[in-house]
Amino acid sequence: MPYTVFVYGTLLRTMSRASEMKKSKFKGPGFIRAELYDLGSYPGVQRGESEVVGEIYEVDSSTLAQLDRIEGYNASSPTTSLFMRKTVEATSLADGCRISAFAYFLDDAGKDGTFIDHGDYRRHILERSNAENWVVAYGSNIGRPRLAARVGELSEFKKGFLEGFQLVFNKKAAGKKTVYANIKYIGTGSCPAIAWKLTAAQTKLLDSFEGVPSHYMRISIPFVTQHEILLSQVYIAHPSKLLNGLMPETTYVEYIRNGYSEHGLGEEYLDDAITKIT
Repeated sequence: MPYTVFVYGTLLRTMSRASEMKKSKFKGPGFIRAELYDLGSYPGVQRGESEVVGEIYEVDSSTLAQLDRIEGYNASSPTTSLFMRKTVEATSLADGCRISAFAYFLDDAGKDGTFIDHGDYRRHILERSNAENWVVAYGSNIGRPRLAARVGELSEFKKGFLEGFQLVFNKKAAGKKTVYANIKYIGTGSCPAIAWKLTAAQTKLLDSFEGVPSHYMRISIPFVTQHEILLSQVYIAHPSKLLNGLMPETTYVEYIRNGYSEHGLGEEYLDDAITKIT
């Protein structure tokens, strides 16, 4: 019997215990309503109304039992358990679907932990360790002129893709009958993208253009290049802002097309994404 599990800490892809999830089916990124805390060498969540970002998996009974052991959860003796396995409602970032899932809670995480206000443990680790971070662009920020006009002088970039994601146009624009670019996890294929190295100040500036966190969410994600897998950050539409069936403005698409041309990406992929709008 398969079980759905939401993970938010060291079990995430690229993190120290990611190998425990290799036999399980990755269903894409999502979030739950809770509060996330840094407890030192690992995080914990407790009940709350913030958004905690993580990953949704389908696991078998043996993997679930192994996760119980890792989290110190004993179903026959909950009072002596470190973490409690609880049923939560996870929201998929792909389509806003709400999914019943297990997640591991530490009810007094806030007692000794540091609150992570943006709710993303991987992003927290990145920003704690680095003055600059890789921020992935797949839409209008993919080209240097557009992004530089927003955040200033740009330094390094890497060309690659977001594995299992598809470019879509379903992020509704505020006050206009049009949509912007977004990515959707479908489990196959890949979305071409460019990772730019940005300072914290530049990323904060870009947040203001992207309407973080109510319009786009800035989350951590693996980015694949020809030579490596980078833990990076990306903007993905908040599920409350998804809207299907509208076309992007021509001038907006031209920003993306110019970026594809600048970096030698196949424009056929962009054209195909536009023709799939329904």
